[in-house]
Amino acid sequence: MVISLIASGLLLLTMLFQWSIIEALTVFLGPLLIFAVWVGFAIVFVWSLVNVFLARREPPRQAYGPLGVNLLAAVLAVFVPFTQLTLELDYRLNYSRRVQVVQKVATGDLNGSRSRVPLPEDLKGVSVGGDILIDRRGGTTKVFFFTFRGLLDNFSGFVHTSDGKPPKPTDFGGDLQDVVPRGNGWFFVTSA
Repeated sequence: MVISLIASGLLLLTMLFQWSIIEALTVFLGPLLIFAVWVGFAIVFVWSLVNVFLARREPPRQAYGPLGVNLLAAVLAVFVPFTQLTLELDYRLNYSRRVQVVQKVATGDLNGSRSRVPLPEDLKGVSVGGDILIDRRGGTTKVFFFTFRGLLDNFSGFVHTSDGKPPKPTDFGGDLQDVVPRGNGWFFVTSA
């Protein structure tokens, strides 16, 4: 039972923090670690399934408990939208600090035009990598906060636009595929 609890807990924690893992270990090593956790979980899952068939004389709790824990973890890992939950939490927790950054850009305390601008130490956590992108064109200022930095032009993050209109697909030097409105001039974008 302890092994099933550890494997299931590790799997769920990995799913919850998968983007932090990928960011910390790079897009090359992060997925390998996540895959290794899934493989380890699969081995424990099969072991618990085999244990049910081999241990028919044991009390049901000892035979079915590990399998039940693993089944629950597998269902949660597959069907709970961990990425969306993590992004929603990130948006809510960092909203007021991101508004501070937008205000600093508007007043000129943070300058840049279509370039990366490093954030002050106390605000680095609002954008992965500690910098933002600022795009000033046509009287509109757009500020991009990274939530994920992929390879080359693959990235995602939150964008604030001063005019409240969604960013264009070619903004920030990427091919923006998804633009999801968040309200008050905020959008979540991903590029391909």
